[in-house]
Amino acid sequence: MALDEIKKIDIKFLKIETYEVPSGYEALFAVISNPLDLKFKAMEIEQSSFLGRFMDIDILDNSYTIITREDIKAPQRRCFLCQNSAKICARSRKHSIYELLNFIHNQVKKHEKNCRYSI
Repeated sequence: MALDEIKKIDIKFLKIETYEVPSGYEALFAVISNPLDLKFKAMEIEQSSFLGRFMDIDILDNSYTIITREDIKAPQRRCFLCQNSAKICARSRKHSIYELLNFIHNQVKKHEKNCRYSI
């Protein structure tokens, strides 16, 4: 679903690669577009799409510098478990992988259940 959302952006795609790695799925897009505009769209996908909440979409400019939320004066992402800064929780490893995966699993199960009943 998020891949479909990304393809809707008014940009020229030069190359798309997808990978399955031990940490999960990854995709790499080479595009011609304004990196700040892309960052806003990435945040929109992360915030508005159910699965987007569990994604980390990084945008790099032509010099391979990551465009951060701070660069565009956007609020930091919040931790799923405690609502503190997600960056601080991740760096300090405040929550175990088990806790995070359990939360995500439960959220996906709830989402699946709600989807079945809404048809």
